[in-house]
Parts: sequence; C-alpha cells; structure tokens
Amino acid sequence: METPKVSVRSSVLDGRLFTELDRPTGQPCIDTKEFDLVRNMMIAVVEERYRDAASWRDKLSQLRTKKNWP
Repeated sequence: METPKVSVRSSVLDGRLFTELDRPTGQPCIDTKEFDLVRNMMIAVVEERYRDAASWRDKLSQLRTKKNWP
C-alpha cells in the first residue's frame, strides 16, 4: 500500500499552514479540501467568528454540491 504524499501549502487566510494530501496521480484530494473547510468552520465557531464560520459553511456546501452529494 502506498502512503499518501503530504505537501504543505501556505494560505493567506489567518496566516495558518494547511497540509494537503495528494492522490498517487499527483492530483489534489477532494476529501482533503472538504476536511480543511470543516476544520476552518469549526475553528471559527470556537473562536466565535460566526460570519467567518458561515462563509466556510457556504464554501463547504458549494464543494458538496459539486461532488453531487444529497
């Protein structure tokens, strides 16, 4: 079994670093993008940044719509 490659990409948002798992083909993993959005949304809620949390929720909804989720 091949272990996933981990690459670090920096984000302008909050100056935090995010990790992204790549597929064996080198393409970005859509699940990683979803996990990042959920994580960012939860952090915003804990920090009581509700407008930011709503923005992350909307982005998550858009991503799930693209994935044809129910």
